[in-house]
Amino acid sequence: MKPTLLFDLDGTLVDSRMDIAQAINHAIELYGGIKAPIESVLPYIGTTLEATFQGLMHEPSPETIEACTDEYKSYYFDHCDVYSKPFAGVKQTLTQLRGHRMAVVTTKRSYMAQQLLQKMDLAEHFELILGTDPDILPKPDPALILRACDLLECEPRRSVLIGDTEYDIRAAHAAGCKVIAALYGFGDPQQLEQLDPDAVAQSFDQISGLIRRLFSDQP
Repeated sequence: MKPTLLFDLDGTLVDSRMDIAQAINHAIELYGGIKAPIESVLPYIGTTLEATFQGLMHEPSPETIEACTDEYKSYYFDHCDVYSKPFAGVKQTLTQLRGHRMAVVTTKRSYMAQQLLQKMDLAEHFELILGTDPDILPKPDPALILRACDLLECEPRRSVLIGDTEYDIRAAHAAGCKVIAALYGFGDPQQLEQLDPDAVAQSFDQISGLIRRLFSDQP
């Protein structure tokens, strides 16, 4: 049986950094904050929106954080594909991987992940698109991965997560599945390698070969 493939979204499948930064800054400026440079935004991709606004604004109130979060969701939903595009090799590699059960597991809410994947013409490749909805704890908690494995009726040890942040690697380790660090994404490559992933990918088109190698000794 082929292993199940679980993909992070932002920074792994899609280079969405500009649209995310634009939406975050739209919300920040609307509620009186100072626009953040993209270099300051990138470390927050993969965390919750609440943590993002808490970190990028000067002592925001809980009400301001909530308002910014709601505004971000509304704005980003309508502007998620202005600059975003799949990373090189994504469409071709996903086509090569047909026959595997494939899912997206992301910090985004499910409806927003579905919207972006449809805009990128990638949604058809995935049996499951699972976001961090209100009843699921975000990565690095393993809940998202375990929920996906449960819904796909697969064992975590027979699955692999492909992700680009420390939260992905820590969540995969906690869930008991293998993990490929996407060094081409938004995370710090040196930091990711120090977290002991099972493999590292310098580009998306290396994924197929890495999956074969990781599961070569399993029936």
